Amino acid sequence: EPVRPLAISADGRYLYALNTADDRLEIFDTEGEVPRSIGETTVGLRPVALALRGEEAWVVNHLSDTVSVVNVRDPRRPRVIRTLQVGDEPRDVVAAGPNCERIFVAAARRGESLTPGIGRAQVWIFDAARPQKAPQILTLFGTKPRGLATSSDGRSVYVGIFHSGNGTATVSGEDAVRLG
Repeated sequence: EPVRPLAISADGRYLYALNTADDRLEIFDTEGEVPRSIGETTVGLRPVALALRGEEAWVVNHLSDTVSVVNVRDPRRPRVIRTLQVGDEPRDVVAAGPNCERIFVAAARRGESLTPGIGRAQVWIFDAARPQKAPQILTLFGTKPRGLATSSDGRSVYVGIFHSGNGTATVSGEDAVRLG
């Protein structure tokens, strides 16, 4: 289930699209009436989200539990320059900070059963200039973080949890009346 499968370059010329079924990042030139495919590269298994930062596309690979860092300086010849291991089933990625110097990846904690009061949602934070450096990992209450968003100034990152684990449910007003 793609979360953020499309991105437009800062100048609006290129469209970056994930082909989830074929495990590829595709790049389209948007000049002209119809976007035209100009480049592609294979990434990890089931890419579901991407974020652009300068001459790089950071691609989250849901089944590989990885992030592919793709050099897109030449959109006709993109190439994976680094593959980073992250938590279980990563879902989303954003670049944030005053100069987009941090990359945030939403993932679940690997290999741990559900324990009441223990969060399994994680946010992995990479230094974009030094991605090989060990990331910071924040653990949040919940099971699967799904989507990320940044504030307009890039100083805050928000996390949407798919399964909060708090035992609550939403019931329509009609059902509440009907069920008493």
